[in-house]
Amino acid sequence: MQVIVLGSGAGEGIPAIFCECRLCAEARQNKIFHTRSQVLLDGELLIDFPPDTRYRALCTGIDLSKVNNILITHSHSDHCYVADLQMQYARRGDGEPQTPIHVHANRTVCALIDDRQPRDSNLTVHMHKAYETFSAGAFTVTALPATHMPNEECLIWLIEKQGKTVLYATDTGYLQEEILSRLTERGIRLDALIADGTYGTSDFRDGGHMNFGENEKLREQFLLRGIADTNTRFFITHIFHGAARDSATLKKAIPTGYELLCDGYVIEI
Repeated sequence: MQVIVLGSGAGEGIPAIFCECRLCAEARQNKIFHTRSQVLLDGELLIDFPPDTRYRALCTGIDLSKVNNILITHSHSDHCYVADLQMQYARRGDGEPQTPIHVHANRTVCALIDDRQPRDSNLTVHMHKAYETFSAGAFTVTALPATHMPNEECLIWLIEKQGKTVLYATDTGYLQEEILSRLTERGIRLDALIADGTYGTSDFRDGGHMNFGENEKLREQFLLRGIADTNTRFFITHIFHGAARDSATLKKAIPTGYELLCDGYVIEI
């Protein structure tokens, strides 16, 4: 399985538009960016649809016309930019039919998309609830509950294909005990965890994101419960520009066993 990191930042990205902090200034100077978080699996499955999607595809040369399934974690605009989704029409510019795109999301996201779809849209929207398992092309996906917003069932995604298993867990606080127990009971062993690390070195906690201390604790629990082993790769994404005072501090603070993702990173599993 190949995972291309199209975006690895929080809602404001790094560098943030109007920010002059050292982390943002160094990102501009070194051209190491963290746009809004998004990944592409095997060229066919997108996770989340931020406003940076078109820009990232143009910069990388990736052909997103091959995408036939999109998983959306929740309704915040840095993960579900409906204005661009509604531009997906049933026919190409030359009049030939487009390949249908299946969007998988929670009730709130489905309602947002359905409310704004044009009549000739090529999107088919599928509503899913926590702990539901379904097929998305060649992938088997299980929706798991994120801890992010009290008024919406936000989701994270367990993705399986040909014996490889990835957990994409961004925009969530520390994972609920029920999730850990269910993964253990199912005998899940992860090949990779891509985890929210929004707050980085900060002790700030809002319950809806993690910091590096919580990332470290989560890795320890996964190893203890057998959900992960020494071959599992651990990654941090969804970094915000207050995660550390500068890039050197950020790199030094990455928890043991983790890799910090940046835009353009390619993971081969």
